[in-house]
Amino acid sequence: MDNTNKYTTKIRIRYNEVDKMGVVHHCRYFVFFEIGRTDLLRQSGFTYKEFEDKNLFLPIINVSCSFKYPIKYDDIILVETTMDKMTSVKIEHSYTVWNHDKTVLHATAKTTLACVNRNGEIQKIPCFLHNLIGSQRNLSN
Repeated sequence: MDNTNKYTTKIRIRYNEVDKMGVVHHCRYFVFFEIGRTDLLRQSGFTYKEFEDKNLFLPIINVSCSFKYPIKYDDIILVETTMDKMTSVKIEHSYTVWNHDKTVLHATAKTTLACVNRNGEIQKIPCFLHNLIGSQRNLSN
């Protein structure tokens, strides 16, 4: 796999991300996945803001997450984000959330994003994005 298809983001859990039991609330995982996706794009030499400046957006149209082991306040986690597939209008990512030394698996997840314009109309993913990330992998129409 090309390195532009995978990126690992290191995150320290802040107090506002945990519940009264000191465990990361399940909704926060989806924020971690978004951080991973934007870091992956940034690593490829492009930012999501630049994408939006071209009147293109990537809303999530499908998401699944399997929670394996709780994450607690002040833990350091690693969010591995992989771009698995890019079609002409969709991008699929997978995520693996580990503790700091990869001895505890906290969660696995998948997302599918669609390319749309500001009005929510489906758009083809532009060539520049195909060239930046994963152009050699799993492209179909």
